[in-house]
Amino acid sequence: GGIMAITIIVEDGSVTPSANSFIDLPEARTQCEALGLILSIDDDIAKAQLTQAYYQLKRSYQSRLKGRLVSASQTGIYPREDVCANGFEVAIDSIPQDVINAQLAYAHSINQGNSVNDTAKTQEVASESLDGVGSKTYKSGSSKRTTPFVPAVTQWLQPYMKSNGLSRDDYVFGGKYGS
Repeated sequence: GGIMAITIIVEDGSVTPSANSFIDLPEARTQCEALGLILSIDDDIAKAQLTQAYYQLKRSYQSRLKGRLVSASQTGIYPREDVCANGFEVAIDSIPQDVINAQLAYAHSINQGNSVNDTAKTQEVASESLDGVGSKTYKSGSSKRTTPFVPAVTQWLQPYMKSNGLSRDDYVFGGKYGS
């Protein structure tokens, strides 16, 4: 494969320099199994999927999240301050489990062959076949997006998002809930 070996550097809530994941690979594999999610069996590819998911959370969701970053130097969407989720204040030095689950769900989506770099042009396609997973259909108007949302990721992050963050359409493709 041609993929470079990536070193996972875990953001644990303390603003870890150069962090590229909220979770290390062994723990990610354990938690994915519990959630019914799948990473590549190849460790280097799985690490790449985790890091792509970590940065894609920032690209797609950062502007819609409650609160604000705690440091200009942090690499990901968490830690954050002034966040209340599920009725509780989120500690500014913590990474909520839902955020880790969102990263794992994104990594799973990448492993299923969904591109994190879908451009507006490709999103205008009415529907797209995913081998063995069913299909997804982008709603009209999605052509404005340059970073795609993933329904499962959006669902995990919902308690942490501004109330005006997403419409119901952002959870569904073609009227059916995504897998």
